[in-house]
Amino acid sequence: MDGDEESLERLVELLPPEARAEFIAVWTKTVSHSGWLPTPDYLDRYNKILPGLAERIVRVPELEQEHRHRLMDKSIERDFTIKRRGQDYALIAMALLLGFSALLAILGDTKAAAMVAVGTLVGIVGIFVSGKIADYKTSAVKDDD
Repeated sequence: MDGDEESLERLVELLPPEARAEFIAVWTKTVSHSGWLPTPDYLDRYNKILPGLAERIVRVPELEQEHRHRLMDKSIERDFTIKRRGQDYALIAMALLLGFSALLAILGDTKAAAMVAVGTLVGIVGIFVSGKIADYKTSAVKDDD
């Protein structure tokens, strides 16, 4: 019991019996709290009921945060892996198309070889530019959140 409650109890004892009953009938105490964790007073009470319970209650948000961080790390790692794989496939495709262009040039069809080579380079540059624009738009949306 805190000091305010003790003071009120002493005051109630000084009241005449008929006023005391009326005062007790309307006397209320309101406690409010917001947030994940109970107040330290409640945590202490929980610990008295079941030793170690306060620690378990405090651990729940910590575990939740750790879980959220692991999910974010996995998501970032997955995105990196997908982008890396795409770059690897693009490099292989570009090498094959440029090799095909070189084969066409060796066979004497320089016009077709130039078209394949230029088309390959323009396509790869276009993909990288459009990817950068998409990354920029995505980061702009995340910044707004």
